[in-house]
Amino acid sequence: MRQLVAVGMRLHTRLERSRFGGDLLAALAGFGFFSFSVGFEKLNPRNVAWLTFGDQQQHLLGWWFYSSDQWRWPLGANPRWGWEGTNSVVYTDSWPGMALIFKALNIDAVDHGQYFGLGFLFGAIALFVGAQRLFRSLGCAVLPSLAASGLLGTTSVFWWMQRWYPALSAGLPILVWALYFYVADRKQRAPLWRRWSLLLIVTVATHAYLTIAVIPILGAVFIRRLIHDQRTWGRLLTNFLVVGTCTAATMFVLGYFSLPSKWAQTGGYGWYSANLLGLLDSNSASRFLPDIPSLSGQYEPTAFGLGTMLLLAGVVIQRLRSKAPFGALSIARDHGPLIVVLLGLSLLAITNTVSIASWSFRVPLPTRLEHGLSIFRSSARLIWPALITATVAITLSSLRRFRYAALAISLAFAIQLFDTTPEIRSVALAENGNTVSIAYDDAFWGGVPGQYTTIASLPAQSLGFDWVACTFAAVTTGRSAECGYFSRVQGLDAVNRARSSQVFDGALAPDVIYMVSRSWLVENKRELLKSFSKPEISAIAATDVDGFSPDTVFLFPGCPSRDACDFVGDHYRALDASLLTAES
Repeated sequence: MRQLVAVGMRLHTRLERSRFGGDLLAALAGFGFFSFSVGFEKLNPRNVAWLTFGDQQQHLLGWWFYSSDQWRWPLGANPRWGWEGTNSVVYTDSWPGMALIFKALNIDAVDHGQYFGLGFLFGAIALFVGAQRLFRSLGCAVLPSLAASGLLGTTSVFWWMQRWYPALSAGLPILVWALYFYVADRKQRAPLWRRWSLLLIVTVATHAYLTIAVIPILGAVFIRRLIHDQRTWGRLLTNFLVVGTCTAATMFVLGYFSLPSKWAQTGGYGWYSANLLGLLDSNSASRFLPDIPSLSGQYEPTAFGLGTMLLLAGVVIQRLRSKAPFGALSIARDHGPLIVVLLGLSLLAITNTVSIASWSFRVPLPTRLEHGLSIFRSSARLIWPALITATVAITLSSLRRFRYAALAISLAFAIQLFDTTPEIRSVALAENGNTVSIAYDDAFWGGVPGQYTTIASLPAQSLGFDWVACTFAAVTTGRSAECGYFSRVQGLDAVNRARSSQVFDGALAPDVIYMVSRSWLVENKRELLKSFSKPEISAIAATDVDGFSPDTVFLFPGCPSRDACDFVGDHYRALDASLLTAES
């Protein structure tokens, strides 16, 4: 027994002295966590079945459009999916940096598959290595730092995002590295542009919301340096400009500026806000903690894990018993700029729709200001920096105050892992397979001539009718798609007027398949009757295509008769009054 203890002590000493020993152990821990929460099956690029539900359909289909398209400028442009040729891989949340890399590599299995599993692996390793470095820079030993890393890894903002929004799951690793750079800056005083340029390039290449969260932390570093040594403002400004230029250039190359600026402000500020009880609400993910009622849009978890809550309770009790001061003034003096930044982001997250559980009240804001703030519509994500910083602070306080701190952190991690294991393993347990679960009529679409290069929905709207089936049919057959799910698309009145005018005037674009809803046909019955009676119109209709609702009708221009376009087969419908009834 003594020999084992001696071996353990020697190993611990070597790890403490080793420059990269802690990183290696952390990387192995991240690898292990990935195998538990995601599983090696998800690394198979042809395994796509687990990605074809919810918002993940948008992310996967966006990648398929992007990979099958030619190179354009900016490099992230993805104009074959969406309206007015303005889309980019950024706005389908397809992990744009990885999309750019894999498009350049041109690997067939990935071009027709996925890389999100690999992204999860990178994220898990980056999280554990970054967290280990963060806690080490705060004075903790290697093994307690690894246990603390596990506590962060089992925070819901990491594993819940893996299930629903793959790119956003990188938010926790990126913010942990931002905090590590913030802490390390006090000791090393290296030029800001080196670390922060790289971090912001990675952040911009991951997701826009993460960029909004990371830039203020850099601002806190900048202000802290300026306060401590005002003589360096010139050098700091130069560093800041270099970082800003790298960030803006990356945004341009990936296609951040491809959408009209008016579309960035979507309205709905406050729909997806942070609840004041959100730090305690597991959103039904816990075995033990009760679900706290909240508003309908507050479904993304922003809570501490159960283990972190227990540590917090222990720290508070210990401080009260010892009557030791909490050191709030000292913390404010040392980290004032960061505290201001975290409070500001938290206020943006809470929004002017202030909610406590399911009760809420609204603080009036000027119309222009509220509309401008709608760029942060999914605002609850902006509380992540405060949540992660608080988790780090609670864990650090535990490591410094408890007699058996490493054991306490390890126990808290084990409790937190057990508490949420069913949810953490939801991705690992998701269906595997090389085919998507989206219905597709291969016999029908395989016969449609190549002269039709676009499928356009009418009316045009994000999350419109049959958008999944429409998008999948288009990308599978190499066509463009004016249908889909784009949270940053609005104001399609001009598109609807143009497409409607083509149908009403009988001047249908010869390369467009018009996908119209039965309700739109009935609503515009008078104009369509006039259009169908015009001798110059040359089109037929098709209905009851597998994968689409019975109320979806396709109009094929350039078809004077059924025999001229026999590819529609039994789906044929004539353009007459019978097509314009709700029961048709």
